[in-house]
Amino acid sequence: MPTKVSFFEPHREASAFIRGKPVLSREVFDQLLPELRARAFTVTGIEAANILENLRDQIAALPEGKPWDEVKADLVETVTPFLGDAAERRAELLLRIHGFQAFQAATWRTAQLDEDTTHLQYLTMEDDRVRPAHQALDGVVLPKDDPFWETHTPPWDWGCRCRIRPLNPDQVALIREQDRNKPPEAQRVIEGPAIDQLRHGRRITPEGQAVDVTPPSQKPGGQNAFTWDPGSLALPLSQLQGRYAPEVWETFIGWARGIEIRPGLTLEDWLIVPARLSTLPEPLQTWRRLGLPRIEHWTAQPAVGYTPPRSAGLRLTRSVTVTDVLGRRVHADLKTYLHWGDPDRPKPPQDIQRRLQILDEALVALQQPHEVWMLNDQTRVYLRKIAEEKKPALVAVLVDPGDEVRTFFMTRDLKWSNSLRTGVRLWPKEGGQ
Repeated sequence: MPTKVSFFEPHREASAFIRGKPVLSREVFDQLLPELRARAFTVTGIEAANILENLRDQIAALPEGKPWDEVKADLVETVTPFLGDAAERRAELLLRIHGFQAFQAATWRTAQLDEDTTHLQYLTMEDDRVRPAHQALDGVVLPKDDPFWETHTPPWDWGCRCRIRPLNPDQVALIREQDRNKPPEAQRVIEGPAIDQLRHGRRITPEGQAVDVTPPSQKPGGQNAFTWDPGSLALPLSQLQGRYAPEVWETFIGWARGIEIRPGLTLEDWLIVPARLSTLPEPLQTWRRLGLPRIEHWTAQPAVGYTPPRSAGLRLTRSVTVTDVLGRRVHADLKTYLHWGDPDRPKPPQDIQRRLQILDEALVALQQPHEVWMLNDQTRVYLRKIAEEKKPALVAVLVDPGDEVRTFFMTRDLKWSNSLRTGVRLWPKEGGQ
């Protein structure tokens, strides 16, 4: 059976997307390649990294469930000392751009993965603040892989509040039936010549008016205008490189190599591990839904006195903090190693990429583990079983006494992994989940 993708997932992804943005000064941000600007965070008039990080995390609270007005009030309070009377307006724009962008990026990605979703529909806020170009697109339905969405996935203009809605074939058929007797320009499912008009920045409204819907970045003098493409958010560096002439790319990478965006992390380091959306599974994707046995039922005996080796090798160029199942704040950054082994014998690129792919499963293991153990060196071990490629697998995350992730890995050798189940079991307590 085809895999179903939950549309409750974007909220969690939206938060992870925002918190994963590195903070940059305005000067550095403006020199980024256009495809990279949506992956970063900056605020004109504020240069202090700690203030920018605080603002970024305040915005991330929106998709986590904090009310809009409360998040906005937090932002206003933070930016007022820097922006004065412009604070409320800037707070509103920051929420619209980064908050709406995160929701829509997650919705777009989920729609691309869902086999039942074939189309996307453009929707406005339907109030008197909607701009004419955006109002002209209200209700438009196009295939989810149409190039139109590369330039018009909301927010496609500064301050845009619009959104996209995933549609399955039955929903598209219903819209076609509802519009069957309407003139072509009033039909919402765009087909034929109207598609070409849209791709060239022109939309004929039901009233017969031609409206320019060209994105600001494609207008004369718009090279620095706000722009983003949800499909480029996870674009590997090698594919991004192919979009530019060799001399342009070499100049950019040379510049990025000399820009330190935080102690010990250059802009080039950040680019090596593409900024990507989280793939946190929906809450129901646990051992109960997968039909896997509880970890307590393993038969292998713990290796008493086992202490895992210290990690070495390649490091993770991404910083993230999560609250674990024990209520502790666990941090993963440059101190997080991607594998155990000899630093003088690095792993091949395909192995590194594979370990990066399980990063988000490791974050889930911190928050939704099946067991948590404390080893005799006070390291905590978070164990979570998943079904990957139809085979049970275990994700293990080791956290040192300072609440820093030491390493994480995935294995199907459950008996070997049982050696991590030693010492004191911290969660769940005996007799309950």
